[in-house]
Amino acid sequence: MATCVFSQGSKLTMLEIDGLGNSNICPVIYKQGIVFMSNARRSIVKTVRDETGETPFSLYYQKIFNALNVGGGPELFSDQLTTELNDGPVCFTQDESHVFFTRNSDLTNFSNSKRDRTLGIFIAKKGKGERWRNPIAFKYNRPDCNLLHPAVNKDGSILIFASDMPGGFGGYDLYLSLRDHLGGWTKPRNLGKLVNSKGDELFPSVFKDEWLLYSSDGKGGRGGLDIYKSHWEEELFRYGKPVSLDSTINSKSDDFGITLKDDGLTGYLGSDRSGSDQLYYFEKALPVFKDCAPDKKVNYCYIIRENNILDDNDLPLKYVWDLGDGNTKFGLQVRHCYSKLGEYTASLSLIDTVENETYFNVSEVKINIKLESRPYVLGPDSIRVNDYAEFKADLSGMKGSAQELYWNFYDGGIQMQEQVNRSFGEVGTQEVQLGILDFEDNFSCVSKKIEVVDLNTEIRNYELIQVHQEKEPEEEQKKLRYTVELLNSIKQEALSDSIFMKVNYPITERFNEVDSIYQYTVGESDKVASLYQLYKEMRELGFESKVVSFELNYDVSLDNKEVLIFFSPGKDEITAYNESNLNIFSRKLNSESKLEVLGYADPKGSVRSNKKLSYRRAKNVASYLEKCGIPLDNISLDALGEVRVSEGEAELLRYYRKVEVRLIEN
Repeated sequence: MATCVFSQGSKLTMLEIDGLGNSNICPVIYKQGIVFMSNARRSIVKTVRDETGETPFSLYYQKIFNALNVGGGPELFSDQLTTELNDGPVCFTQDESHVFFTRNSDLTNFSNSKRDRTLGIFIAKKGKGERWRNPIAFKYNRPDCNLLHPAVNKDGSILIFASDMPGGFGGYDLYLSLRDHLGGWTKPRNLGKLVNSKGDELFPSVFKDEWLLYSSDGKGGRGGLDIYKSHWEEELFRYGKPVSLDSTINSKSDDFGITLKDDGLTGYLGSDRSGSDQLYYFEKALPVFKDCAPDKKVNYCYIIRENNILDDNDLPLKYVWDLGDGNTKFGLQVRHCYSKLGEYTASLSLIDTVENETYFNVSEVKINIKLESRPYVLGPDSIRVNDYAEFKADLSGMKGSAQELYWNFYDGGIQMQEQVNRSFGEVGTQEVQLGILDFEDNFSCVSKKIEVVDLNTEIRNYELIQVHQEKEPEEEQKKLRYTVELLNSIKQEALSDSIFMKVNYPITERFNEVDSIYQYTVGESDKVASLYQLYKEMRELGFESKVVSFELNYDVSLDNKEVLIFFSPGKDEITAYNESNLNIFSRKLNSESKLEVLGYADPKGSVRSNKKLSYRRAKNVASYLEKCGIPLDNISLDALGEVRVSEGEAELLRYYRKVEVRLIEN
């Protein structure tokens, strides 16, 4: 998370450095100080002035002990990089092994005219003894235009610079070039009209590979060159809409060449607000936490409980939860903490501890751990006194819309990190606050209450999940029974097949509409445990048996001559459950079968509307039966409309929102 904005206000102080010229600009943090440009007179090289009488810039190093505490006067940065013409600005890779800098492209041209002396970008590598090797010219330097003010990311693989090459949006635009795996550079690409303007864009710098800071005089700022920030949008591979820094940083004069320390709160810049170009040190003010909204909890830890205890028996069966993330735990109720966001399926099975195989798949529940686009404090609800706890905001749901994160603790200490570790020294309720600064420089905060308990108190950080909740009306029609599964097959097997010869029990064939497979089972019971001995026998015969459940469906008549299709109030759509009933009913029909389809409605609404509703219901059922192979000419359709019921029968209304399908002739 980047930390380089200035909306909360900044404090600006001019650096007092002895022996500087009248123009000192473009500070860059290096080792224990800064490297900057100055036009101070140099004794070791020839001084060349341009047509305005200005002395060329050279690079100097100034050691800084602590913010404004400078150590002695500046010294020439590098005699290997110093020329008789202009040197700088510079930038360094994070490991300070490479330097990128601006200098005159032709070191033999001492013309007084700036138009005759173009600037280019050069790269040097550090050798032994902190000496820089011979600089290499950037591949795309040109004699007809200037390339200047380089800025690089941490590893030096992305180069951003300013140029007045043809084809831009204004005078100087910012461009980007990538280093390939062979060390070469791609053709420079203009950063586009979001970053560039009809004016000049100059003095770029890159902070933590996320932010581009640069100066522009073409965006209607406070005056002269103003400093802007633009965030890198990885998914679009571009820098986003720039935002001007605050009025402490930007003035009515030229402000440019900003560099930030790693904390993002302090740094240096150049400005001519005093009448000449000078170096300044700035400190960003920390935000004020006020009226922080209570945090909405994100649960990673759960108590998962199955309330339907199937049997109370002494059989060698054990409940095991597969928690969907590679972990398993025993028991009807388990506690578990997931390590990351995602959707998990937790499934409960009865395991035969003798065979170490699944006896019955009891139930499953979906657990979806996700974050809304809002700030969260991810941390424990309770913690023991003096224990350390981790608080995270890197999963706060604010990625892409938060540029700064601040942590504010009970002792008043503010930290700017994505995650922090803190302890609490007193028992009681403590408050942790998370502050967020968005890309429009709006600051908001949330707070989380933490219960600090003594060493003997249980820590509660779990949310209860009840697997079986109150059933929906449609589910009330389903009656579960249990059977021992012998095998599943994608093709229909003959019950006289040799694979069934050893089985001395009646074998039932069922077709699973959902999975399109045939299931072959033996036995039937309303209790899981009562099938254990039969299950054992089938395994001894070589079947990989387990107990499965099936729905005892009362909506299809036992003689397969009638089926009832129920509907929701005011609806005429056929549900998947009713499609299954129609599939079962139609399986024993043929193209010659003749059917009667009767539509009904409950008395809610007008007689006219209920008549139309009952017709639509009957028509939809007839159309579905046609898909099952029954010609419409063989289906007699009638809409009977609403059915009147007495006041005491109101709870039976749902039984009149139906269609009856009757087999007349087969």
